[in-house]
Amino acid sequence: MRAESQGLTVSGTLSPTAPGVNILTFRLEYDGAPVTPEQVGVEVRLPEENLGPFTAEPEFDESAGEYTASVAMPVAGEWRMQVTARIDTYTEPIAIIPITIG
Repeated sequence: MRAESQGLTVSGTLSPTAPGVNILTFRLEYDGAPVTPEQVGVEVRLPEENLGPFTAEPEFDESAGEYTASVAMPVAGEWRMQVTARIDTYTEPIAIIPITIG
């Protein structure tokens, strides 16, 4: 999966993409350079069923340079994942990623 918005690039994987808890692993770039923001948030919603938001607290692994989060998506459908990154006091870009859970 990959999304770009407002200078923020999110790239990573979600597994197993099945109903239940999924593991999200991702990297962040801002304006083309790797970044470790002051704060990172992950939120998922299933608009067609009016479910969510379900939030996840990503943990940063310095040695790998990536974030990992457990994301609850309890039913199949076309989910929307929102990743926010507080770069500084005035900059908090948001990237939205469509996710199909089968």
